[in-house]
Amino acid sequence: MKFDSKKPSVSYYSVDVSWCLLDVTKPASLVACCATRQGSLIVQNYLKRFGNCSYILEQVSSSFCDMMKDPYANHVCQCLITLCNESQRDFILNLIGHKVSQLARDAHGNYVLQCLIKNITTKGQAIRFISYLAKDVKNLIVDSYGNFVLQKTIEFWPAELTQFIYHGVCEHILDVACDSHGCFVVKKCFEYGTYLQKSLVQSAIVANTLPLSQNFTGRIILQYVLNVGEPLYFEAIKKQLHGTRFEIFFKEPDYHIQKSH
Repeated sequence: MKFDSKKPSVSYYSVDVSWCLLDVTKPASLVACCATRQGSLIVQNYLKRFGNCSYILEQVSSSFCDMMKDPYANHVCQCLITLCNESQRDFILNLIGHKVSQLARDAHGNYVLQCLIKNITTKGQAIRFISYLAKDVKNLIVDSYGNFVLQKTIEFWPAELTQFIYHGVCEHILDVACDSHGCFVVKKCFEYGTYLQKSLVQSAIVANTLPLSQNFTGRIILQYVLNVGEPLYFEAIKKQLHGTRFEIFFKEPDYHIQKSH
C-alpha cells in the first residue's frame, strides 16, 4: 500500500542534526535508528513537529511488528498510531493482524496495542481488531501482558464490542478466576459490564463455587461477588459453602484485588 506523500525535504532534517547523519531514504537505516534511545526520540519529535506519518510508515512497514516489540522502537509505533489518519490506521491493522495475539503477549507490544485500542476511531476497525483477539481470548486473559490488552478493551469500548471477553471468561471461569492475571480481567468485567454481562459472569462463578473456594485467587473472586453481587448470588454462594471447611474464609475481612502494572 502506498500513501500519497513525498519524501521529506532537506529542510525537515534540520529538526535535529542527527537527521543529517541518517540516510532516511533507506528503510533499514530508519528502523535501526528507531531501535536506539536517541534515535527513537528524534523520530518521535519529527513526527510530532511535522506530522508526516505517511513517509515514516512507508519506510518501516515491513518491520512494524518487530518494532512493536523493541524497547525503544515501540514508542515510535505508538506515536504513529496516535498521529495517523483512518486510512493509515487501517494499513497498520493489516500489518499486524496475523500477529496480534503474539504482540499482545509481548512486554512492549502490549503497550502499542493498548495505544491502538485508545485511538481506533471506527466500528469497522474495532471489529477487525476484535476478530484477531477473539481467536486466543482465553490465553490472553491469563497472560501476564495479554490481560492488560483485554482490560483496556473493556475500559474503552462499548459493551457490544467486548462481549467476546465475557464469553471467554464464562467458558473458562475456573482457569481465569484462579489465575493471578485472569482475576484482574474478571474484576474489570464487573466494573465496566452491563447488568446482563455481569449476571453471566456471576452465574458462572456461582456454578463453580466449591472448586473456586479451594483456590486462593478463586476465593478472592468469590469474596468480590459476595461484596458487589446481587443478593440472589450471595445466598447461593453461602448455601454451597455452608458446612464446608472453606466457609471460614468468607467470615474474615474482605479481600481486595489491587491493580498492578
